[in-house]
Amino acid sequence: MSQRTTSSVVSVIPSTLLGCGVGVRRDHETIHIMPELPAPFIARTAASTAFLRDTLLRMVARVAEYNRDAAQAYEHSMRIAMGGKHLRATLVHVGADRLIDAPPAPADTAVAAAFDLLHASFLILDDVIDADETRRGEPTIHAMARDHSGDAHYGESVAILAGTAALNKATRIVANCGAPAEITLQVLNLFTQATADSMVGEFMDIHHSLPQVEPTDALIHLASRLKTSAYSFEAPLACGALLGEHPERIPQLVRIGRHLGSAYQLADDLQSVFGTPDRTGKDPAGDLIHHRATPLIATARATPTWSKIEQAINEEDWREAQALLRACGAVEQSTEQAQQHLDTAAALTRETQLSQPARAVLAAVGAAIRESTLV
Repeated sequence: MSQRTTSSVVSVIPSTLLGCGVGVRRDHETIHIMPELPAPFIARTAASTAFLRDTLLRMVARVAEYNRDAAQAYEHSMRIAMGGKHLRATLVHVGADRLIDAPPAPADTAVAAAFDLLHASFLILDDVIDADETRRGEPTIHAMARDHSGDAHYGESVAILAGTAALNKATRIVANCGAPAEITLQVLNLFTQATADSMVGEFMDIHHSLPQVEPTDALIHLASRLKTSAYSFEAPLACGALLGEHPERIPQLVRIGRHLGSAYQLADDLQSVFGTPDRTGKDPAGDLIHHRATPLIATARATPTWSKIEQAINEEDWREAQALLRACGAVEQSTEQAQQHLDTAAALTRETQLSQPARAVLAAVGAAIRESTLV
């Protein structure tokens, strides 16, 4: 499918976790990209989103030849993949750090698109796990399929298949990215390891929510890092560095990614409790509803106020739970932890050999995360 750009920057959309985004309209859809990026990174991220869109359109068309209902689920997956700010795709291009006037490299473009699709697959599966009804203002795939069929099990099955199909396609994109064979294999290994780490982190997160399980603070923080930082920050930067032939930068980039990812997850935990659906795109108070053992909750559990917080959660009095979480100091501590991670990431970024535009992207990401901790 050909790429047809009908206009350039057209709008600024409402804030979500990473702040406002620039909308680039392509074929009657709006691709939202993080704001305040140097022009080359806007262009490179836009190239990746266009690649992903065209790839998914072909996939939907192929599936439609077999079953229209399956194609409808795949099309919903495509809308999820095309939403958001394409942070992970941008970070692949940051890691590659091509010359400022260089056009988007095909392998960079493909791998960046794969990380976007990997993220979409996890969102689809997370929505099933969390029984969320909405995602970015639309019904989730399992809710849509359930309402269409009148069968909840069918809806969950469709979403699991759609999420798994997206994961499979993302992996195939990496395997066929067009980089030299040795580089492709290294990138594929990093990609699949990050995928595996995220699955383990999600399992730990679910397991920690059981009432009879009392995870240590160290395990809670490990689960938090594995489920988000590995695939959202560390692996995109490292894969980009491999593609851009900067392997010596990988250890430092992974450290930066780990601190950004830790701050990101802390901000996400805060938004999951205090954010509105308009901002987060998710059902409100989700972490409280599902008794998630996040660092925020772990801090609250160590305070004398916890019994009152737990009672408010059990009674589904979300406003009271939110007020008590603030009063006990848990919100302040999570915010401070996130700020410390961001300060460390900024210091590490200043020490890297990244170009000034690439460092500017990381600074913009850090600033957006910092803003998201203010609840």
